[in-house]
Amino acid sequence: VLREPTKDVEIDGVIVPAHSTVLAYFHGVHFQSKEWEKPFEFIPERFLEKDSSRHPNAFVGFGTGERMCAGSKIAMQEAIV
Repeated sequence: VLREPTKDVEIDGVIVPAHSTVLAYFHGVHFQSKEWEKPFEFIPERFLEKDSSRHPNAFVGFGTGERMCAGSKIAMQEAIV
């Protein structure tokens, strides 16, 4: 996911110049050991219940915000069926 800030912004102490390309590295986010026990193992059961100790954006399989995947709700319904 690429974005281009229209003005200089500071993100976590780093100045990002206007009109530079910013990459949201979701693959790296999804494998954070501080959020996931055994992050490189396929354990689908970990998603059966909401874990309030986990950051709300620890998994962003459909993106987030106003540009979130338009088909995310139907995809989740199909997965359940």
